[in-house]
Amino acid sequence: MTCFVTHLECANCCERYAADQAHGLCVKCQKPLWVRYDLDAVRSAFAKGDLAGRASTMWRYRELLPIQDAENIVSLGRA
Repeated sequence: MTCFVTHLECANCCERYAADQAHGLCVKCQKPLWVRYDLDAVRSAFAKGDLAGRASTMWRYRELLPIQDAENIVSLGRA
């Protein structure tokens, strides 16, 4: 599975955090973290139409979620 997340970034002070580790708030200022993407890679990898045939769950956007290994996906509903 390809993940297009490059890093997490503090919404306030712009401190960067690794996307492959769990984080809560920024450790410096306790503000939320934004997810940052490699948007050029997203554009070249799939088209908006690719989403049409996928299930109506959050996992239809799996390439845009910070999942490195598909075996770590957990779902409470249908797949």
